[in-house]
Amino acid sequence: MKPLTVSLRNAIIVIGIFWFMLSFVLVFLAQKREREEFYATLIISRVGLFCETLGESISEKAQTIEQLIAHGRNHPDELLKRLDFLPPKDLFYLLDPQGQIVAIRKGYEEYLGLDLSRVSYVLEETRGTEVRQSFFSQRPVVIWVWRLDGGQSLVLEMDLSFIARVARSFDRAILGHEGLLFVLSQTGSVVYHPEEEFVRTRHNLGFDMVSQEDIDDSELFQVTFHNRSYFAYRRKIPYVGGWQAYYVIPVTAVWKAVFRDTFLAGVAMGGILVLILFSIHHLLARRFSRPVTKLVEAIAQLEKKSANALIPNHIAGETWELQTIVRAINDLVADLKRANEELLASKEGAEEVKGFLETIISNLSIGLAVLEPDGRVRLVNPTLCAMVGRDEEELIDLPCYTGFRRRETPCPECSLEEVAAGKVASARTVVSVLRDQEPFYYEVILSPVRDASGKVRQIIELVRDITEMRRAEEEKEALQAQLIQAQKMEAIGRLTAGICHDFNNILMAVMGNVELLLYTTDEGDTAYQRLIVIKEAVERANRLTRDLLAFSRRQIFSPKVIDLNELIENLKNLLQRTLGEDIRLRLNLVERVWPIKVDPSHLEQIILNLAVNAREAMEEGGELLIKTENIEVDSSWAERYQMPPGAYVRLTVADTGCGIPEEIQDKIFEPFFTTKKEGTGLGLATVYGIVRQNRGHIHVFSRPGEGTTFYIYLPRADEAMVASEEGGREESPAGGQETILVVEDEDWVRNLIVELLSSQGYHVLSAEDGPTALKVAEEYQGPIHLVVSDIVMPGMKGPELVKKLWEHRPRMAALFISGYPKDSFNLEALGLSHLSFLAKPFSTKDLLSRVREILDGQQATAEGK
Repeated sequence: MKPLTVSLRNAIIVIGIFWFMLSFVLVFLAQKREREEFYATLIISRVGLFCETLGESISEKAQTIEQLIAHGRNHPDELLKRLDFLPPKDLFYLLDPQGQIVAIRKGYEEYLGLDLSRVSYVLEETRGTEVRQSFFSQRPVVIWVWRLDGGQSLVLEMDLSFIARVARSFDRAILGHEGLLFVLSQTGSVVYHPEEEFVRTRHNLGFDMVSQEDIDDSELFQVTFHNRSYFAYRRKIPYVGGWQAYYVIPVTAVWKAVFRDTFLAGVAMGGILVLILFSIHHLLARRFSRPVTKLVEAIAQLEKKSANALIPNHIAGETWELQTIVRAINDLVADLKRANEELLASKEGAEEVKGFLETIISNLSIGLAVLEPDGRVRLVNPTLCAMVGRDEEELIDLPCYTGFRRRETPCPECSLEEVAAGKVASARTVVSVLRDQEPFYYEVILSPVRDASGKVRQIIELVRDITEMRRAEEEKEALQAQLIQAQKMEAIGRLTAGICHDFNNILMAVMGNVELLLYTTDEGDTAYQRLIVIKEAVERANRLTRDLLAFSRRQIFSPKVIDLNELIENLKNLLQRTLGEDIRLRLNLVERVWPIKVDPSHLEQIILNLAVNAREAMEEGGELLIKTENIEVDSSWAERYQMPPGAYVRLTVADTGCGIPEEIQDKIFEPFFTTKKEGTGLGLATVYGIVRQNRGHIHVFSRPGEGTTFYIYLPRADEAMVASEEGGREESPAGGQETILVVEDEDWVRNLIVELLSSQGYHVLSAEDGPTALKVAEEYQGPIHLVVSDIVMPGMKGPELVKKLWEHRPRMAALFISGYPKDSFNLEALGLSHLSFLAKPFSTKDLLSRVREILDGQQATAEGK
């Protein structure tokens, strides 16, 4: 640290520099203000004198000429002789009524007879103020014209050189040699300028002056021309209309004077400041810094002497404040002496403190132990004794790993040696202890206790039970893992749905072309049989896409009246492959099962999900029973199982697996609930959702070790089952002659639909997207009875296209087609849920039948109206 004297001197220097800079700025601003006021006063007075002198000179000349004209108006020759008093450079001449010179000043007789009738200034009596170039002398002049008797005119061309004589009387030495005086006309043209070139060329100096800015509290203003700034003053010249005298002085000239004056003032202030600072420094050193230094030295000597030593009072000098500090230090020494004596005599107070600390330690809610550096237990509180299940007497002097963990060797995760060696300031570890076959977790913190030399004497161990916190974290991590898995499944489902959409377009093209070929091929032909094989393969591919959509939970909900036994028989082989060779599949199907109305793909998904769960429950093999029954549910049964009474078909799926514990049976249908290590918890939730969607009910019965049975109740359908279609050539539905607009972005699908409809006699228009369809509809003059549009298209979606078409064709019907399910588009929110929808891939018969059905319904509606 720096001595007080040095710090004090530095502080005085910094303050002095700051004060000097502040004073310099203030002086500079004052000098600038003073100079501006000085120049303003001086310039205004001198320029005013110049203007008055020039105005009077011009006025006297005008009055003299007018007096001569008044006395010699009828005698022009005599008048011209009297005008010879004018300066030689002034030219006067007499014009006749036709504008010809009939008399002129001596020396210019060669111009007699010159016709000036076309010159504008001779046509009217005027006293001009604009500078013109003399036709005779080629010098800049101002032209005055008087009318005389008999139609004659007297013209005076007044030379402007007399202004220079007036300007020479202007004392430039007073205002500075860098200043400039000039006179401008009303239009800004130069009347007078020290540089005659400006006058001769009639330069418009007014346009050169830009950025005029008034200066506060004065008649001066700041102007910029020729890329240089000036302080300027202007004043009108009396007796001459529009003339103004300007005096400008460069800003730099003013700044030079300001800087010069400021520099001189700064030098003077600097000298005064040095004297003042030297005096302050000397005074503070004598009255403050030197006594303080002596006082510090005395305090240092006091530490080396006995406790009874005191600081001499003369050390403080004459400074009252330092004398007060010396007295305070001496009083403090005396107080410390008394306190030391009292502390030595208060051993009983120390015992009380010890008892208080022991009470706090005993009542701590966390475990605490004091350990030696080698790990032996010196102190332990009751909370830690309860955690380890031992008394305090058992633990004292035992190694911590033996007393707390019942180990013969140190714990591998323990950091006791590092803390005892001083390598770490503290250590935190988490240990797990198995108690009653349940893991318990403890947070252990080790902190060293050091002596005055920094050596570790003892170690404090704090133990906190974090079992509940750890279990909550594990449960949170499990839930997060389930959420991530569900998100993955959702992403896979979206990808699957997209692939199925594109695949459906491909299947649409294949199926349509195969059916077209079947119509034109003889049934006995070998090609016909091969086409049948291709068609069956396409139908199997269609079922595959429906299975994939079911997996992605974007399946198309198409309920049909079906035979449950037939569906299970068709699913038998797939079920057996799903279960594996060590699980036997047994079917018990009732004869003449009642019809039910469900989506077949939904029902297949239910059976497959339950079969997969059964396989997981029978790791060592077993048997899966699938049973169908016709059940009449009465009121008592319905009340017991909370379902409406009536006729149901019951589907039973039973396994011989490990069973489901009773305490979790109420949770198995909840989303994300699972007992599998890698399960998603969505299988049974999906089964429950599909059953409820099809107006059914599901119940479970299970006991650990006795297997699980699921009962699914599906309402009996009032409609009769539609018989399966026999093989052979299908009859094509009736066609028509209406106009149909087909909008599809996939070329092969659009071309196929156009060909199918055209083959049935329809007039077909086509477009690959929404904007093109609008253009086609606008250009087509006839009626369009139906638009067949894909829903998902680039640029404009199908629903938006239909609404725009309805603006001009409100009676046109619409049919949507898509490889996505209808529920994916929320047509109800768009007000289009009443429109027909056909899922891809569809057969030729499905398309033609649906088109004919829509057109017939449209015609019937029109006739009813």
